[in-house]
Amino acid sequence: MYARIVYTGLLHLTLAVLVSVPCSFGVVSASGAFSDDVSNILNFVQDAVGNIQDYVGEQSGCRYTCPNGSKPKRRKNHIPSTNGCGSFGFQLEKYISVKELTSCCDEHDICYDTCNNSKETCDNAFKICLEKLCQSIRKAVKKDVYEVCVSTADMMYAGTVALGCKPYKDCQKKACTCDSKTSQNIHVEL
Repeated sequence: MYARIVYTGLLHLTLAVLVSVPCSFGVVSASGAFSDDVSNILNFVQDAVGNIQDYVGEQSGCRYTCPNGSKPKRRKNHIPSTNGCGSFGFQLEKYISVKELTSCCDEHDICYDTCNNSKETCDNAFKICLEKLCQSIRKAVKKDVYEVCVSTADMMYAGTVALGCKPYKDCQKKACTCDSKTSQNIHVEL
């Protein structure tokens, strides 16, 4: 249900953006260019929704499994890594005033990048970390700074829940290996 709501919202957003950008797909003429433009728009929306599905996962959740049905095992010599509060090359620390949130992001990254940790467990621990951090500064800062912390924490948690499936699976792929005579690749299940 949640994924369907996200897809519907993103489709509406994509269409709204496309409608609000005049002439982004060429000039409409009587020679059939209009149908080409509509086709281009529909292809764009289909590609966008397909790519988004990788990030939101399926309605049943976001799981990482081996193609042969075996349980993923910890990859030897794998060291979990962090990237701070960011994804896709976007570092949130540059734009938020509560920089202490980075420790929660790092813990979340390490959780994703540890073989066989569930996404749900990592995301719930992330939420708890963010809430504790905001509570810990509540009495030491002005009310508006505390409210920024809570709002930022809510946004960050919602982002990981809604769009964290692909980053989770990418981390699990690095952290785990499967029993297989032909390959050590892991199948990603959406």
